Amino acid sequence: MPGNHFTANVSRWAVRAQLIYVLVVVLVPVFAAVSWSLVNERMYDRQEANAELKVTSERISAALALFLTGNEALLQRLAQRPLIQAVDAGRCDPMLREYVTLHPEFPNIALASVAGRLLCAAAPERLPSMDFRSYSWWPRVAGSASFMVSNGYQVPASRRWFVMMSFPVRDGTGGIAGVLLLPADVLSLNGSLLQAIPDKLLVQVTDGSGRIVLSSRQADEFVGRDAGLPDQAPASASGGGATRAAGGGSGSSPLHATNRVPGTSWTVQVGMSEEAFNTCVNDKKT
Repeated sequence: MPGNHFTANVSRWAVRAQLIYVLVVVLVPVFAAVSWSLVNERMYDRQEANAELKVTSERISAALALFLTGNEALLQRLAQRPLIQAVDAGRCDPMLREYVTLHPEFPNIALASVAGRLLCAAAPERLPSMDFRSYSWWPRVAGSASFMVSNGYQVPASRRWFVMMSFPVRDGTGGIAGVLLLPADVLSLNGSLLQAIPDKLLVQVTDGSGRIVLSSRQADEFVGRDAGLPDQAPASASGGGATRAAGGGSGSSPLHATNRVPGTSWTVQVGMSEEAFNTCVNDKKT
């Protein structure tokens, strides 16, 4: 009968509507829960990555501080030697030349007067000038009563970048009579201090002026460049130009950490690109 046929159709549609309703009521919360779980998991992965970056920045900072402290102790011992305390260009301590022979990572070590004039050097022929007053770091060095490490500076003749470590030399009355100078080639330092950094990370060390003095990747390209503010992520080594290490796109925290090197104006910056982060997450789950 027509009435029964109509009733059967309505019943079938009612059952279908009820099934759709049940599916919506049951599955939508399930999908939402799964999506929220994935979001939470992603957030946790980012937090975990940033925590690891922070630990890495602290360890590198401590290693740099240890390196500088070791050189401070060396310069302090040399500054107590009688021939160094004499501050006499006619009586140079042979230990200066011996030290450079034993430590080839340092191209030179020199003794200067408080007026900035070269008195003695392990390799005087390697010095571009006998007068240190032309360097931007000299006023701070000349006025310092303790160990100092300079900002990065470039030697025009070689176009290479250096940092200068210095220690005052005192005479018999306790007054400052001269300065010991230990220049370090930053590209050589990169090879010895940052060689064990994993490829997934980019580590850069900036000096007090915000200039890059050490970089775990493409050091010859990045050293000497302005890295921007200390709280920004380090420059990315991928692609052209000094772009920032990727944050996380819209709404995600940047994958980087910073830490100041104790006793200096240097800052360690450790960053990870989004591509490297995704690879690490996927590797962890496989």
